[in-house]
Amino acid sequence: IKPTMNFYGIEQKIKIHKDNPDTKISIKKREWNQYDKEYWGQYCLDLEFLTKRHVIPLQNFWVNDKLVYWYNAYNPSYCYDFKKDKKRKIYSPYSKEYKFCTNVNNDVWQGEEFLPWVDEILIITKSYKDVLVLEKLGYNSVAPQSESICFDDIKMSTYKKRFKIIYLLYDNDETGKKYSKINCDKHDLIPIFIPEESNCKDTSDYIKSNGKSKTINLIN
Repeated sequence: IKPTMNFYGIEQKIKIHKDNPDTKISIKKREWNQYDKEYWGQYCLDLEFLTKRHVIPLQNFWVNDKLVYWYNAYNPSYCYDFKKDKKRKIYSPYSKEYKFCTNVNNDVWQGEEFLPWVDEILIITKSYKDVLVLEKLGYNSVAPQSESICFDDIKMSTYKKRFKIIYLLYDNDETGKKYSKINCDKHDLIPIFIPEESNCKDTSDYIKSNGKSKTINLIN
């Protein structure tokens, strides 16, 4: 019987503490294909850019040496490789139960290694896909590992020294609004949301439905 993600998967919302034994995630890469190009192209993201931002298409991956995924064109998985200490997040966009499997703790922020050291504006958002979309549109962006965490004081102090203005762009749903308020109130950030009347909850949804130019106009 093949093991399933339901058995071996690690949900995104589970906090992995520093003192817990590390979960090992091993991967086997494959080549990009037309299905990948079409999926990411919906968000105006090209494969060359994804490769530079450490997004890897997967043939297989293992959790603690247990094989839990085989490539299927209708259920692709991608690895966000954080390089440091073999920390990885697996993204399976069409999976109904386990879209994310990760061994990354909350100290690692998605996209941080690609930020300039100093600049005018930083947009904190809720996922690496949104970070990639915003960066492709010309904005500095970074995301915590989960939308439902309270930002660390030291992390925010560092960002404030590097960027003059910091916006928090979370989903325009109940969870996004809740944690946007918590973090904006605590760290004096500026909350922004995709308008509810657009029927899109985040930047990725919006660019998929409305295209690049309209998304740039909206963010501006």
